[in-house]
Amino acid sequence: MKIAVVGSAEDVGGFALAGLPGRLAETGPVVEDALRAAAAGEEDATGFLLVSSGAARLAPAALEALAMREGPPVVLALPEAAAP
Repeated sequence: MKIAVVGSAEDVGGFALAGLPGRLAETGPVVEDALRAAAAGEEDATGFLLVSSGAARLAPAALEALAMREGPPVVLALPEAAAP
């Protein structure tokens, strides 16, 4: 199982530097599609899904439905970055 990221270009790009695959999703329908794909196992057995706070705000119902399911992937909504 792998770890994957769903979110903005900044989030996906940042985690890509650490070697994690991601899916750019900056609109509600695209976020919902990415979450649906992770739930269906289309993302090569994603075991842990990191969702940016911005993406989580765009599709809260889809995120909650995925998080409430039994089994993989484990879903974690990333917190917003703190202002310096």
